[in-house]
Amino acid sequence: MVYQSDSIGEDQPLVRKGGNEESHQRRRSLFNPSVCVLAGTAMLLLLVSILYSLLSKGAQKFHQKNKRAHQHDIKTTEIYSKSAFDNIQALLNTQPPTNTAVGCQGTVLIMPHCESSFKSERGPGEHRDHCNFIGLQRSYYLITQFGNGNEKRWPIPRDIFVFGSNLRRKRATETMLPLQRYYNVQGRSVPSAYSNRALLVKRIASLITSGELCSHVITVTTEFTIDIPDLASDLGCGPINAGAGCPMVYGRHDVDKVWELRFVYDKKGDESYENKMNDVDANTNVNSGVDELKWRVYGNPVSERFDPLAFSKLVGDYDSGATFQEEPRWMNVSIYEDLP
Repeated sequence: MVYQSDSIGEDQPLVRKGGNEESHQRRRSLFNPSVCVLAGTAMLLLLVSILYSLLSKGAQKFHQKNKRAHQHDIKTTEIYSKSAFDNIQALLNTQPPTNTAVGCQGTVLIMPHCESSFKSERGPGEHRDHCNFIGLQRSYYLITQFGNGNEKRWPIPRDIFVFGSNLRRKRATETMLPLQRYYNVQGRSVPSAYSNRALLVKRIASLITSGELCSHVITVTTEFTIDIPDLASDLGCGPINAGAGCPMVYGRHDVDKVWELRFVYDKKGDESYENKMNDVDANTNVNSGVDELKWRVYGNPVSERFDPLAFSKLVGDYDSGATFQEEPRWMNVSIYEDLP
């Protein structure tokens, strides 16, 4: 190394200009901007490719999972509907009906119980359920939905049933009690109660096959809304059905949906439904049972359309000069004679 001395006498290394310039040029060539851009682009493309591959695999798995779930739902729906189809065959179509005209039709309305709050009663320690204020209002509202004449939505029931255990059907009974008493259905002051579902289904079946339900309506209210799909299935109504069908579940907190089960005795039926249940090709002319007289059921969930405020206005709770009494005005059954 060659040293040279500066003005104050210190030795400094002698710089060899040629060598350092070559070294700097080599470094600059290694970090050329275009090379960096290309390398960055390559890395970005690699990352995008990896991410796309992962997303594609995830989407494929998600699609396959949804497809399997959908196929499972279809299969479950078909199994459930096949069970309901078998029920109606065993219940109504094993023996020729008596006193039933061709074209007879009647409807079973399966109705939910009222809005309720559970109340623990001291003494025997039993838990009994009751309609709350809005629930009681709903029960009186039902009077306005049944009756004769075109202005009424549904016919007066031929009979009113409630289903549930002795300890837990209070709210079901309270739901139908005003309607029962207002029209004095079957000359009773209370609905006919059943704690055994099989016996209730048998009773309804006897009304259908005897022709007593022709051009009539009966109602059934259950202690729990989860009982509604099972009761509908027992009567032969499943998801694959004419109309909307009878779903496999009833909304846990729903107290407004009524399931209309219309029973029709005729030669004509839902051929596509019977074909599906009997594994018959839709393009073939073979369809055993279509030309036979049979009972068929058509399910349609509908809404009660209960609006507490609108009902209160209808009965005069919000009229100017309205007076308040110990019992709400809508509990006075005499006012319903003048209501539309």
